[in-house]
Amino acid sequence: MSTRPSHATHTLVLWALIVAPITAWMVHLTFSAAFVPFTADHPQYRWTLYAITGVTGVIVVVTIAISALVAHRNPEGSLDGDTEVDQVALLAFLGIVIGVINLVLIVAEGSVVPFLSSHA
Repeated sequence: MSTRPSHATHTLVLWALIVAPITAWMVHLTFSAAFVPFTADHPQYRWTLYAITGVTGVIVVVTIAISALVAHRNPEGSLDGDTEVDQVALLAFLGIVIGVINLVLIVAEGSVVPFLSSHA
């Protein structure tokens, strides 16, 4: 019996490495937009804005690391090929690029938290 994951499972994991950073950024943006007005009146809860930045940032860093590991374990793949190995290489590359973009967005949004209200 093989311990290697099935093709469908492997494909789902690769796509999750692309979708997870986007979802983390959307959660961060939505939570921040919804919670900023509340923290303006209740500054003792501002820590939640820092916490959501940290939690979503860690999620994205983990997906970037896993994508990099997949890319490293798949050195023979090409970004413009049509084999399964090439598709894995492309998805790993996209996971890294999309992860980095979303991490920059999360950090940029989180960096304005100290300036969000007059109660700072």
